[in-house]
Amino acid sequence: MFKDVRVSKANLVGALNEGWPIMEQLLDLGTVLVCTQMLGATRIDAEMAIEHAKFREAFGQPIGAFQSIQHTCADMIIFIDGGELLSYEALWKMDNGMPAQVEVSQAKAFCNEKCEAVVRNSQSVHGGIGFMMEFDLHLWLRRVTAWSMRLGTAYEHRARVAHALLDLPGRVVLGQPVPPVAN
Repeated sequence: MFKDVRVSKANLVGALNEGWPIMEQLLDLGTVLVCTQMLGATRIDAEMAIEHAKFREAFGQPIGAFQSIQHTCADMIIFIDGGELLSYEALWKMDNGMPAQVEVSQAKAFCNEKCEAVVRNSQSVHGGIGFMMEFDLHLWLRRVTAWSMRLGTAYEHRARVAHALLDLPGRVVLGQPVPPVAN
């Protein structure tokens, strides 16, 4: 159907015209929105774990009374709050027309790792019940894990931040546009 079709350079979407910067902005917006989706699911997961720790008893007391469980639950909330702050900063900059490529990559790299840690810690707090199909906890684990692989891994986003900070010394300030990588 499209055999021998020719498209002029002016009509290509890519680095040769103004189409690519628009796509880049849309990809950044999609990336930070995936972060907020991950964070919402992760918060539900953490709240389930905290509620479970209040009522599940072991050795005659709620498991939430044990210091290790308390620290795990506190870490989960700190990870979520940190991811929200990074994501909101990126969204705020985008909404105000400011460059936000570095902030988007910071949020995605952070969320990919910390949201995954939260859902895994929630599994640990719940123990075996968290793996039962009738319990929603495993659903959030699978979803957050899948979402962490969309629109770039933590390594890819860290490389983008590192490129902005290290490869262009003296010319890059956080919050400024990231020049394209030369091939």
